[in-house]
Amino acid sequence: LNCCSWVAGMGLLLTALLCENRVDGNWGKWSPYGQCSRTCGGGVQLAKRECNNPVPANGGKYCEGIRVKYRSCSLDPCSDSGKYSGVSPRDKCKLICRANGTGYFYVLAPKVVDGTPCAPDSTSVCVQGKCIKAGCDGKLGSKKKFDKCSVCGGDNKSCKKVSGLFTKHGYNFVVVIPAGASSIDIRQRGYKGLINDDNYLALKNGQGKYLLNGHFIVSAVERDLIVKGSVLRYSGTGTAVESLQSFKPIQEPLTLEVLSVGKMTPPRVRYSFYLPKERKDDKSSYKSDGKSLPDLTNSVLSLSNHLDMGRPSYKRPSYKWAAGGWEACSVTCGNGLQKRSVDCRDSYGHLASECDATQRPVDVRICGDPCPTWEAGPWSSCSKTCGRGFKRRMLKCTAQAGQLLPRDRCNLRKKPQELDFCTLRHGVSLAGDPWLKVEQQLGEGRGGAI
Repeated sequence: LNCCSWVAGMGLLLTALLCENRVDGNWGKWSPYGQCSRTCGGGVQLAKRECNNPVPANGGKYCEGIRVKYRSCSLDPCSDSGKYSGVSPRDKCKLICRANGTGYFYVLAPKVVDGTPCAPDSTSVCVQGKCIKAGCDGKLGSKKKFDKCSVCGGDNKSCKKVSGLFTKHGYNFVVVIPAGASSIDIRQRGYKGLINDDNYLALKNGQGKYLLNGHFIVSAVERDLIVKGSVLRYSGTGTAVESLQSFKPIQEPLTLEVLSVGKMTPPRVRYSFYLPKERKDDKSSYKSDGKSLPDLTNSVLSLSNHLDMGRPSYKRPSYKWAAGGWEACSVTCGNGLQKRSVDCRDSYGHLASECDATQRPVDVRICGDPCPTWEAGPWSSCSKTCGRGFKRRMLKCTAQAGQLLPRDRCNLRKKPQELDFCTLRHGVSLAGDPWLKVEQQLGEGRGGAI
């Protein structure tokens, strides 16, 4: 109801004057773009405007439209990358610290620096605490995407697909993934859908050092493996399909192995990755020099493995389950639950419904470490040498491993009694000894606790 259309009561004259002088607001000029939020890897510049040309007055309308706009800047790539494993999708743009080897998270800041990638395998970036879509060229609003060869805006023609099936039993070598390989997809399917079927993926770097599940030590939790040029996302062993995936090209060769410690569950490992194709001028140079053409196939592939030398077929997209990061545990200690999103997606990253329902990863798991406990020391002497007094004892809050924690980390409702009443009565004289005070503690467990 317009304020000018209805006036009544004692404020008739004042209201009429206000309606006559009503001023609707209008946007002022855009400010210049500010400093870039990052020096490399794609940052964001912001520009603002205010509703001050004029400022709304006397019931006038406020400005409509956007107040802040942004654009990309500093698009040169950075040399390092961070860790994102286990972070909930809705928290990707928060600055979060995770205790190494645990499921505990601590939010250091409600939002990261503008331009920070939302995830290591995503081109989207964080702007004002929200994940905004960006192209592989680092520009906001761009629709460019990486192809299977990890070429921005490519057509999948600059690389070839290498795939294989491994079914041997034992602790065996599977395949070497050469430097330059991209879109790596490795899956170890649990025997008859079992979880923890005693077969585990293992991975070595170019120096022969284990990056994953080496020396018979298996990682049960989801984690990110930082390698030269890329990040490999490992699913952990708590799923029916153990997976190891990466999108960006690796800059060092990796050796894939399978650790089989069971007797009745043979391993079944499928792998695929994409390698750059040889250029025509390279072939002609070998022919002119009289040298034989080098074998581009992976020499470690056995006869039972399959090598696809042609172009991958894109007529029929493939479908696979995509699991998000685990949310924070529902409890700080004790038995809690963690949840994550699980979606079916096609080879282009779009939502789909054709995935095998029997292979769907779990979206809920049990979490939480044992709660700290109270540890009570011995009671002190009574505060009085005769009659009614008080006694104390030391209480400590300790973790399961025995380390001392702040008292507020333990459950205050379960805190043992720290102060109690006591009563002393004099004893009798003993030959050769002074009077001996015999402490008789009464009221054990009665009121008076502090």
